[in-house]
Amino acid sequence: MLSNIGAFYRRSTPQCRNMRNARGAEPTLDQCALHPVKSSSKWNQRTQKRLPLPRPKTAAASPPPPPNPSTTTRVAGTSDLGKKWKERALNNQNRGVLHRQCSLCLYFREKKKKKKKRGMEGEVNREQEEEAQAHVDIWKYVFGFVDMAVVKCAIQLGISDALEAHGAPATLSDLSSTLGCSPSALHRIMRFLVHRKIFKEAPAGYLQTPLSRLLLKNGEKSLAALLLLESSPVSLAPWHCLSARVLANGSPAFEFADGEDVWGYAQENPGYSKLFNDGMACDATVAVPAIVEGCPEVFDGVESVVDVGGGDGTSLRLLVEAFPWIRGINFDLPHVVSVALDCVGVEHVGGDMFASVPKADAAYLKVSKLIFVCARASSMLEFLNMQWVLHDWDDDECIQILRKCREAIPKGKGKVIIVEAVVKEDNNDKLEYARLMLDMVMMAHTNKGKERTSKEWAYVLSESGFSRHTIKNIKTVQSVIEAYP
Repeated sequence: MLSNIGAFYRRSTPQCRNMRNARGAEPTLDQCALHPVKSSSKWNQRTQKRLPLPRPKTAAASPPPPPNPSTTTRVAGTSDLGKKWKERALNNQNRGVLHRQCSLCLYFREKKKKKKKRGMEGEVNREQEEEAQAHVDIWKYVFGFVDMAVVKCAIQLGISDALEAHGAPATLSDLSSTLGCSPSALHRIMRFLVHRKIFKEAPAGYLQTPLSRLLLKNGEKSLAALLLLESSPVSLAPWHCLSARVLANGSPAFEFADGEDVWGYAQENPGYSKLFNDGMACDATVAVPAIVEGCPEVFDGVESVVDVGGGDGTSLRLLVEAFPWIRGINFDLPHVVSVALDCVGVEHVGGDMFASVPKADAAYLKVSKLIFVCARASSMLEFLNMQWVLHDWDDDECIQILRKCREAIPKGKGKVIIVEAVVKEDNNDKLEYARLMLDMVMMAHTNKGKERTSKEWAYVLSESGFSRHTIKNIKTVQSVIEAYP
């Protein structure tokens, strides 16, 4: 490129170079007309061969006279270099001199044309690439259910558990004999799961990944039960009625599909109730440690905690393990606590939270019920904590709940701790996609629930009478919101 520019620059006249350097722009046609050559065809031949441009024999010290329209005739072979250039070239044909722009000016003009052409071609190429990518992406939505279905199949077969028990890489033959399934069908399942980076494939066999360990049936941080809950026919049915909810002004999709709300359905169907409790329990294995690690000071001074709606007691068990001085009371409906596992430091009590709640220094309610975590101070609650509660309700109901919480804590020293998802407005967070999906779950499974942005949280807290609040991110989908009266 530099050599080409240099060649054109050498072929340009000193006057044109001076004009260009002084003005910082290309000379005009009038200025370039000062630099004639004998023949445009000869100039074109020399330019194509990149030969030095011959200097004109007749010096053009002054501008040529204006064109005479009466004597102007067309000269064959002249290229289109502008109307003024043509007129002057034709007017001076008797002198054998054709005026033109100098080679340097032509170079930059041609460069601009090529750049504009490349820009237009690039725009067309981008549109073609976007259209091609759209045809690739649409298949993800056409068959989007396949990911969930195949992972559910892997959980039901126990592929992760078999690999974990095997220890070393397991071949297809090892897996098929352990699981008792067809090698050809298992190969196709594993091929898909390896492509989705859930498992790894090595020459020696299949290997576990951090992602596949989250599918262990009894893993410490497994989310297998939550996936089985969300992929169950009962949980999937409301998704087919999502448009009905939007069109029906908020008519509950779950009730439309299953006949009643999720809580009533779980109470009347033990199978779904177990799925629900197991799913909430495995969620607790992720959320509670993040809360304990992110804000352990919440539990300072608390000697006893009642987990209202505690399910099988997993959340409370994790709290008692983190804070051994706490005595835990797992409180839920009788049919729920009847199947809860015994654990050291936790007592299971059946009852109805709308009638009465066991007394303790702190009351802890999780997912879809109020959560209270408080310390005794002058016989009053000092702290209130709500985890995955307010996202089940609309703004007016949230404000009512928060006002009751504010009334229960002492003025000037208490606070309400809310553990909820906060939708980020910049969409740069790695977990933002999960939060947006959770918002869709609220639309499908609750009557008026939704996930909120920081501005929406500020609104409901301000309307509830709280003077200030802070939002702290933890290592999970939720954040910790501390609200002060």
